[in-house]
Amino acid sequence: MPTLYVDGTVINQILLNLLSNAIKFTPEKGKIIISAKMNGGKFYLSIADSGIGINSRMLKIVTEPFIQVPDVQQHSQKGTGLGLSIVKALVNALDGELDIQSEINKGTTVTVTLPMKIIEKG
Repeated sequence: MPTLYVDGTVINQILLNLLSNAIKFTPEKGKIIISAKMNGGKFYLSIADSGIGINSRMLKIVTEPFIQVPDVQQHSQKGTGLGLSIVKALVNALDGELDIQSEINKGTTVTVTLPMKIIEKG
């Protein structure tokens, strides 16, 4: 992997928010997988969990500020509903893309895609 040249604080905040969600909503014996790859001139960072998941209707709005998935609100772990909206804003500021795939009771995969321009240019 080439070196990623980007504000470390921004990447740390993205990772912190995504990992916090994965940990918060994954059962004790569940799995969380972090992966990274380069493909087609882009850098991909994914966090996948085997947690409670998000229904397809809520996936469309879950990155909006203060949105909390109803199933999650009943969960013992509550938050402000800002984590994913902050991630989305930070990824957008890096000219990247955010993709969230999820299935109820099977888990969620969040993928951050960053353009080659912030990757080391040899």
